[in-house]
Amino acid sequence: MTTALLVVAIGASALTLIAFIFDGVFDAFELSLPGDVGISTVGIVGGIAVFGWTGLILQQLTDWPAAAVIGVAVVAGLVMMLLLGALAKALHRRSANQPQDTDLTGQTGMLTTAASPQRPGVVRIRWQGAPRTLTALAEQDLPEGAMVRIVRADGTERALVAPVD
Repeated sequence: MTTALLVVAIGASALTLIAFIFDGVFDAFELSLPGDVGISTVGIVGGIAVFGWTGLILQQLTDWPAAAVIGVAVVAGLVMMLLLGALAKALHRRSANQPQDTDLTGQTGMLTTAASPQRPGVVRIRWQGAPRTLTALAEQDLPEGAMVRIVRADGTERALVAPVD
């Protein structure tokens, strides 16, 4: 049983690590479950990893019968699966509230760090009522405290700014 738990633990841990490093690698395998159950492929793989590690640790540190070890390991794996599913759901909701490139165009804000063609600055805007900072790229020298308008957004972290007329 030790070898099986070790193989499960290491294999599932490797897959979980790959999923976090290469975001979206398991998107083709997402589950379509009825309702909003909050279970993701990453959550399942993470739960399997916790099952394997918990079973291995319990087997090595206790003299419990195999059924008890497996039972506790299954519960630990299910708890981790649900926690990772809830985390993935929360992160998905958060990313859905991120502005898109076109949403930022035309927004006004204040430079908190001067910007010039040679050196980017920082612009603070308000997005959906919350403060947000972006790297400010400028075609001319703009001092700290200048009011600027976003001319073009490059993703959600960088923006070309110009002084407000």
